[in-house]
Amino acid sequence: MQRKSIVTLLLIVIMTFGAFTVCAATPHVTFNGQQVNVAAVIVDDRTLLPAREIVDLLGGSIYWDPELRQVIVLQNDVHMLLTIDSAVAIVNDSPIDLDVPAQLVDDRTKVPLRFVAENLGVDVDFIDGTVVINEMVWLSATGVRWHAISDCGNMDSDRARLVTLKYARASLDVDGPCSICNPPE
Repeated sequence: MQRKSIVTLLLIVIMTFGAFTVCAATPHVTFNGQQVNVAAVIVDDRTLLPAREIVDLLGGSIYWDPELRQVIVLQNDVHMLLTIDSAVAIVNDSPIDLDVPAQLVDDRTKVPLRFVAENLGVDVDFIDGTVVINEMVWLSATGVRWHAISDCGNMDSDRARLVTLKYARASLDVDGPCSICNPPE
């Protein structure tokens, strides 16, 4: 009887500390000024988001290797590999130490938001308890103009790709914003 009580108490303590590690206040996430509904968690003061949701938001492609427990992220010229519970990620063949590794939370692969976003060229801020992912635009198939919306009527939306505004502005081939969906101020 006493042994059963000790085991029960030990399980309660383990579950309680596990909950504190993962379940701090869940932050709100905004993307291009609009709140998005994602299951963000805080682990050791780092925000983790479901891998597929963050990569889809940022316009990349994602692949899951269940045998190796690895997430592969591809976007433009970036190739990223994150392994569950590994403190090292590989970005374009270079190992990079992580503050918090990718991990499985409630059977979902969660990845460190800032690490993934910034390696894809996206700025992330934490403002008043809200994670803010800034300025993604649609780059036309010709790569000449960027667009605020995917269906502004001034491009082929099936062939456009989502990129960061920073990437669009830095590209030598891009002339600037679309005059229809990004009117001058």
